[in-house]
Amino acid sequence: MNLLSKNAIGLDISDNSIELLEIKKSFGKETVTAFARKKMESGIIERGKILNKQKLSQAIKEAYASAKPRKFSTKDVILSLPENLSFIHVFRMPAVISEENIAESVQYQAEETIPLSFDQVYHDFHVIFKDEDHQDVLYVAAWKKIIDDYQEVLDGAELELIVIENESSALARSLVKKKDEKYAIVDIGAKTTIITIYDNNGIRYSQNVNVGGYSFTDKIAKSLGISDEEAARLKRVSNVMDEKIKGQPVDLKAITDIVVAEIKKSINYHQKQNNTLIDKIILCGGASQMTGWPELLNKELNIEIIQGQPFAGLSYDKKMFEHKPEILFATVVGLAKRGVDNDNINSGRNLALTTSEMDEVPEKKPNKKKDKPAKEKGKKISLTAGGNKKRLMIMVIIFAVLIILFAAVLYLNAGTDEPLINFQDYDVPSGPVEY
Repeated sequence: MNLLSKNAIGLDISDNSIELLEIKKSFGKETVTAFARKKMESGIIERGKILNKQKLSQAIKEAYASAKPRKFSTKDVILSLPENLSFIHVFRMPAVISEENIAESVQYQAEETIPLSFDQVYHDFHVIFKDEDHQDVLYVAAWKKIIDDYQEVLDGAELELIVIENESSALARSLVKKKDEKYAIVDIGAKTTIITIYDNNGIRYSQNVNVGGYSFTDKIAKSLGISDEEAARLKRVSNVMDEKIKGQPVDLKAITDIVVAEIKKSINYHQKQNNTLIDKIILCGGASQMTGWPELLNKELNIEIIQGQPFAGLSYDKKMFEHKPEILFATVVGLAKRGVDNDNINSGRNLALTTSEMDEVPEKKPNKKKDKPAKEKGKKISLTAGGNKKRLMIMVIIFAVLIILFAAVLYLNAGTDEPLINFQDYDVPSGPVEY
């Protein structure tokens, strides 16, 4: 292993496709080295829920083997969990609650808030903001069965699952370029739209809306009496503000009104809770490629709209993606970036953990209303066990050995006029050297 570089793969699985992308980080520079995208046949996964584990494992294997422009160099993957399969909430607590007691406090509040049975979920959390009066704790939970199913699928694909995180976290890491600004990230996918509010402390709010690209396809197909395939083709060349397609009325506004209303609701909720304004809206997702979205949202919300640029700041060959919209890889870019960041890989939320040192919940006191067991203890999956310290120790040893050897050479040559190395003793080529 090269101590000065690191590789990681982001893996995003949707109902329709699998995306993998590898980033190599060397001397602080992040380079996209390989990627793969494979379309998914129906009946394997539906709204994130796995229907056929064996077929999904095989599809991931095939996608992994199809990497371009070169093979993947690692089997370590960071996986995203679809937003509709996870629960995210920011709990506000008094600042006086100590770090040791946050876990218990979060559990008590979560049991009253999340629509899941607490003993049937994996959860993780961390403090995103703290002042003299209060602290905000970002909490994420998901069904144990869902997480266990994905773990089993990755085992079947012969890949090492390092981290599972919610999709909105990966998107924020990929698309947010200025940490001091406040954003609404609007991810318009095939079946759903994810609205995520992000500020300089991290994710503040996330909502899943059951409207996406398929909603436009279905509306066009039924309005014109054509096949879904033809409707999808027309959708790609239509404007979301069009009132007619091929001369016939199509009410696309009925769909865009839902998206606009939910964005307004999310922004208003954030501004009321935190007394701050949203600076910009970042558009992403495959269906965001329909023309007219920036103009429509700017008109309705009077906020600057920008198109997400997941590859900004990365080194990569643009020819790799010449026939594929780069925005399709926004999630996997964010996942891979977490994998190559030593400070990030073992921090933040990780639903691949059944427990962690910061997340062990003390035994609860009896509760007359609910008496659910504390979170089970289990094995922590991590990229490296004390990886940073090990690498630092090895580098220190190497430098120490080099210094000792250099000192020895100086000592042996002390008092002589001979050079430390006599190049006449070596057969040095006179022409250019090939590497």
